[in-house]
Order: sequence, then C-alpha cells, then structure tokens
Amino acid sequence: MKKIVEIGGLPPTKRRGSVGIIFLMTLVLPIFFGSSCDSDDETSGVVIARYPKDKTAALSFTWDDGCASTFTKIVPLLDQYNLQGTFFIITSKAEQNGEWSQWKALHEAGHEIASHSLTHQSMGTIPDSTFLKTEIDSSYSMIEHYIGKAPFSFGHPYHSTSALVDKLVFRKYYATKISPPGFCNMISLEEVDMFKHQIDQALQERDWIVTTAHGIDDCPQPLTHEFFTKLFDYVAPNDDIYIDTFERLAKYKIERINTRLRVTNADGDIVVQLSNDLPQDVFDMPLTVSIPGVSLNEYQVIAEANTAPVAYDKDGSLYVETLSQSTFRLRKK
Repeated sequence: MKKIVEIGGLPPTKRRGSVGIIFLMTLVLPIFFGSSCDSDDETSGVVIARYPKDKTAALSFTWDDGCASTFTKIVPLLDQYNLQGTFFIITSKAEQNGEWSQWKALHEAGHEIASHSLTHQSMGTIPDSTFLKTEIDSSYSMIEHYIGKAPFSFGHPYHSTSALVDKLVFRKYYATKISPPGFCNMISLEEVDMFKHQIDQALQERDWIVTTAHGIDDCPQPLTHEFFTKLFDYVAPNDDIYIDTFERLAKYKIERINTRLRVTNADGDIVVQLSNDLPQDVFDMPLTVSIPGVSLNEYQVIAEANTAPVAYDKDGSLYVETLSQSTFRLRKK
C-alpha cells in the first residue's frame, strides 16, 4: 500500500492575466506546508523551503525611475559585488532618451527591467480606466517590444494605488511591491544603520526585504556611492540571506504558495511530485524541496520527464532544487 502525504497549495487560473488577481485574493489565506506521514516515515516533514536554498531571509534591491546613474554608477557597483538588481523604468523617458539598447543590455546581463508606468502619474486617485490602461498597458508593450521579454513586475508611481489600479495592473503583470499588502516588506533606503537594523530583524523573522531607491547622485532623493558600498558590504557576505531580483523572488513565492507537493513511497523509491496550474513559460524559478533525515550517501536522485534537479546535503537534510511542475525519485544506493 502506498503512503501519500499531500502538502497543500492554492489552485490558480491558467490564463496569464488572471494569475495576479487570483494570488491577490488568496494570499491572505494561511498556507500550511506540513506532513501527514507517520512519525517513523523517513520522508516525514518534506517541505518546500520558504526561500531558495533554504536561506533564512531574502533581499531584493530595486531602483525606480530609470535614473542616468543606473548605467554609470549603480550597475558597475552591483557588478563589483556580483549582485543583480531590479529597475522600474518610466518607458516614455526611456524612449525620449534613446536608452532602450542600454536597458536591453542590462536585461541580458541578468538584471530585471520592470515597468514604472508610461509617464509616472500618481494613479491611486484617478478613476479614468482608459487613462490608467494607457499608463499600464503601453509601458508593458514597450518593454516587451524593446527588451524582448514581457515585464513580470509593476512599480506603482509614488506607491499610489487603488482597487481599480490593481485590477488593471494584474491583467498584465504578476507582482508589485505594494499589492497585495504583505507580499514583501518594502523599505525606502535612507540611513545605513536603519538598513542594518531592518536586515537583522528580517533574519529573525524570516522576512523578504525589498529596497526602494532612485539614483546615485541624481534623481529625487539621491544616495551616494559610499552609502551603497556600506549596504552591500553588510549583506553580500551573509550566507543566510538570499539576494536576487524582485522578479525571481516573487516567482519563487507565488510558485511555493500555489504548488502542491505529493510524496509517495512506491516500488522501493521515494517519489516526490510538484504540481500547479501556473503557466510554465513564465514560472520557471526552481523550488527548493527539503527532505530531512535523507542524504546523498544513501540515495541517488533520479529525474523524470527530462528535468534536471540539483541535489545537495546540508544540516542533516537533502535539498533538491527542481521546477515547480516536476517529479523526481529518491532511490536507495
């Protein structure tokens, strides 16, 4: 008789424009990643880790407005620390300044190019759906055309929104920094000591920090090269923090919440199956599956359906990084 443990997820729609809306409505529901296996079952407690590689906390650096210092100061500094950032750009400004080739180059280098609307209007108090659609949809289309990839994320100008704005945003985009509330912990960068305190608190609370800034020595509320150097010096060496773009960490969170994890003991193998209804061409961020009490000394990981999971041991558990719609087997050596 097979033993089965179901680890619950939420069923989203398959249609692109509605995934964000479904996520918006379901995020407030509790998600329990637990195991109903017998206590003597060696696969008891199999979970999808909260963050990639089972890190304690997560961090994304984002910049709004597409300031000129992005190319001359911000990206060179990110490159120095081997970090990748997210840039929410005003697409009419990128068009006017002839910057599309530069933004595309940043995308190809692994940075995220996201939408900050067409002309950077505060949207929260605007009831004109036609105007809002133009601001939201035109920016989307321009990035898709010039960058060669549809933007995943939207940044509300002035962090201003409404139910109507979010309804229109989630027709096209999958994630924002402010909606739904609690999706991430967005902070504005102001003081180094404050940032350090927020990072220390995030490590205690297993939080995902998303910073918001503009430029280095330009744009509104400019910060300095020295400021960012101190920030990066504080977090880059910390192995407990997973640092990545807003898009990739948002994908991971949405996948984790919506993925069903099924563990079956069959024919002497432990079969682990991940499934959801998210569009696979968009949600391609590998999830980290934690299997306590199992090691690569005892088991080999066998992929199914042409997937290529990455497996490693750490702290008495086996970790397998695999796509959110995939199956792998653990077979005793």
